[in-house]
Amino acid sequence: MTPPGGGNNPVDPRVITLFSVFNITFPSKEAIEKIYTSILEKHLIEFHEDIRNIVPKITSATLSLYF
Repeated sequence: MTPPGGGNNPVDPRVITLFSVFNITFPSKEAIEKIYTSILEKHLIEFHEDIRNIVPKITSATLSLYF
């Protein structure tokens, strides 16, 4: 729900009370890299060692494209 204006209408406070609001800060680049590296390492555990050794490079390249 965005603030009113620009085609958005105000939301009735009685409706808002029916929902919970969570604010989660975005993780740091190092944390994201660690998360995705560990996921990819577990996924490629049965692959050849040459493939497993490039997991950090794959993760770094993917995050570079993302950012």
